[in-house]
Amino acid sequence: MVEVSTPAVPQKQYVPPTIVSQDPEHAAKTTPILEPSGNGEPPTPPPPEPPPSPVPPPDTLLPRPTGFTGGRSRPGIVHISERHRKLLQDGDRLFSSKKVLDSFHQEVALNFYPEMAEFTSTRYLGEEFVNNLSTSYPLLARRSLGDSIGAMLRPASMDTTSPGVWFNMTTEDQRLSEDTESRKWLEWATATMRRAMYDYKSGFVRATKQGDHSFVTFGQAPLTLLSNRDGDRLIYQCWHLRDVAWCENAQGDIDVVHRKWHATAAEVVALFGTNASSRVREMLTKEPYTKVECRHIVLSSDSYEQRDVTGERYKQPWVSLWLDVDNQHVMQEVGSASKIYIIPRWVTVPGCQYASSPAVTVALPEARLIQAMTLTLLEASEKFADPPMAAIKDAIMSDISLFPGGITMLDMDYDERLGSALRPIYQPTQGQNLAAGVQFRADVRDQIHKAFYLDSLTLPPSDVRDMTAFEVGQRISEWVRQAMPIFEPVEFEYNAPLCDETFGLMLRLGGFGPPDLIPEPLRGADIKFMFESPLHENADRARGQKFLEAKMALLQAAELDQTVMPMLDAVETLRDVLDSIGVPAKWMRSDTEMQKLQEAMEAEKQAQMMLQGGLVGAQTAEALGGAAKSFVEAQNAPVESA
Repeated sequence: MVEVSTPAVPQKQYVPPTIVSQDPEHAAKTTPILEPSGNGEPPTPPPPEPPPSPVPPPDTLLPRPTGFTGGRSRPGIVHISERHRKLLQDGDRLFSSKKVLDSFHQEVALNFYPEMAEFTSTRYLGEEFVNNLSTSYPLLARRSLGDSIGAMLRPASMDTTSPGVWFNMTTEDQRLSEDTESRKWLEWATATMRRAMYDYKSGFVRATKQGDHSFVTFGQAPLTLLSNRDGDRLIYQCWHLRDVAWCENAQGDIDVVHRKWHATAAEVVALFGTNASSRVREMLTKEPYTKVECRHIVLSSDSYEQRDVTGERYKQPWVSLWLDVDNQHVMQEVGSASKIYIIPRWVTVPGCQYASSPAVTVALPEARLIQAMTLTLLEASEKFADPPMAAIKDAIMSDISLFPGGITMLDMDYDERLGSALRPIYQPTQGQNLAAGVQFRADVRDQIHKAFYLDSLTLPPSDVRDMTAFEVGQRISEWVRQAMPIFEPVEFEYNAPLCDETFGLMLRLGGFGPPDLIPEPLRGADIKFMFESPLHENADRARGQKFLEAKMALLQAAELDQTVMPMLDAVETLRDVLDSIGVPAKWMRSDTEMQKLQEAMEAEKQAQMMLQGGLVGAQTAEALGGAAKSFVEAQNAPVESA
């Protein structure tokens, strides 16, 4: 399983209670802010409100309006300052430096993802997407790989008992992972987090679907994770690469993100209210759908302070700014506990902050070639079906009618022995000169198929119909080795930040209930995520097979020497196997419960032994008493005379 660490669970935290969890086990004692969606169970009535908690400092407050990062807007800020102008100039340089990259992305989109071909041109509503293509095979290859990422690494349902289906929470400390109560809470938190992510209003499925196809086509996908205005739901969104630019720090991490936002006046006022400029608020009554150019900037607090050492400072690690570029107006400036932007990158080269798709890098020449080849083959096929004609000028007496049932008049004096008056110029035999082109195009299709790793997503071909279990296992192992290099970067660069940011935001919003309900051993512990997929499931379930093999080996060795039987710790081994195959913690008894059961069984066994010993003693005493009585009776019996 792939693992990623997350921030430690805090010891104490302010939690504003709002919505009661629908989880049957925790509904009576937790008040998660994030409402589970659509499980068909009626909500549990809310418990009595706890005594008022002290209001946390401003740096711990979280976002309220959609697209906000949290915190409080700085009062009194209206006009853009010199620090803000420098940031806008930095962003303009970033966008200017990626114009050539945008041109390349436009070419890539035209060949593989025409819906996104708006990097250097504007597409109008209703305009045809693929009028420049002769074949759609490159689009099908991209679609297959993009769909496979979500289907294999983020399945909505899978044959597993894991609460998160494709991710699970655990800890760095192995002892805490083995603690049953801690595992129960982690499994409950995993299920709660999954319900929040897959709430239909969160947009998680739509955003990740868009991100998956952007990732496989362009090698990167800019996503954002925020909360809605009321702070009771997560909001996932994916943005067009044309509108986003970023740069890295010395460690290679993205620490500055600029995003252009061309919003209507109605959207700006709905989002920012009175913080919007007066000119935009005037547009709302006259021209509500007029576009306004805005800029969202997220950068590290250190980078922000370097722009003005005497200016505002923030305790949070990030600063989020919303600027109205058209009206030179600051709509919001706040500190943020998270970077907000999640930008997975596939393959990067040293010195460049932008990534590329290795699939498209290999397939782009083939995609251009197959379009030209397909057009040529279509023209050749059309010539074969409807060839150009040659006619004798003086022999043709009317218009040439090549349509079905058409009649062309010929001069009756024309001698046909001189040649046909009307004949095709190009008249090959069936399949002549086309077979080579068709075969060449098939080779190009195969190269595109391999470029998008589609040959690695299926099991290796089998040469025999009947295979042993060992041979089947070897084929599956080969498939895993081929597919793992494709999906490991997705799990580390894509799924891991998604889960990390989601957990952190839910924790700050109180989505996991009051911190008092977190088991004591977990408080202050580092939480990490373990991802499950069909690839990892095969490797994890191999532990169960090893357990069976160890059992058989132990039984065979016991036939030679009975002293080897205690060598295998059955309890620890079974717990490890059950954990690896995804058995929920609530199905198993804790070590304390097992110890109590063993003590009870041992006491019962001793009681039975004592009872059996007492019965044997009573029976012996009864027998001895009967024998003594018989002896006395025999002595006292009168002696008969002879």
